[in-house]
Amino acid sequence: MASNDSKPLRIGVLLTYSVQLLDLAAVDLFGMMSKDYITEIDVLPPNIASLGLPCTANIGIRLTASIHDASVSADNLDILVIPGPDPKFVPDESVCAFVKAHHDAGNDILAICTGSYIAGYAGILDGKSVTGPRGLISDLEVKFPKVKKWDSTRRVSKDGNVWTSGGVTNGNDLVSAYLREHYPLPLVNAILSIADVGERQIEYESK
Repeated sequence: MASNDSKPLRIGVLLTYSVQLLDLAAVDLFGMMSKDYITEIDVLPPNIASLGLPCTANIGIRLTASIHDASVSADNLDILVIPGPDPKFVPDESVCAFVKAHHDAGNDILAICTGSYIAGYAGILDGKSVTGPRGLISDLEVKFPKVKKWDSTRRVSKDGNVWTSGGVTNGNDLVSAYLREHYPLPLVNAILSIADVGERQIEYESK
């Protein structure tokens, strides 16, 4: 569990081609964990508010760097979020190398919805148990046969430092699960309640 006194949490969001806004929305949960946000809303008791994180994330959409900028290199980020592009989109070698560098450096990779395609092309899903949009699992299996298992029963899957989610709104489930694993639960539960993000079970209720 990370300490709220640790260095600022540095989060990068990889925008490839066009992405769905709902995929991006999950990033705001990180921003809501920040000291700045908690101070502004001023509704949490002091013992919880004091747990707020130093964090770079917010949902204001500003393209501040390209993948070639040092500010988003593997040693300058802690988390790389990959929202989903068109599933037919194939990233070029520079994008794949960027994703792989972050993975190999031990940064957490959060691939939301069809972001699993980008992670797959980068080769970071090979040998792992992962998930993706249920309607596209058969296509993912064909495109990325080195993946150990494409699990269509789960909204969220974690294998090592790679987190993957199912459909577009499962990005909220993914980030919620990530926050619960890494940060103080009183703060996480309070923020998820404010965001009105319901706690859904990781497994789908129906197949």
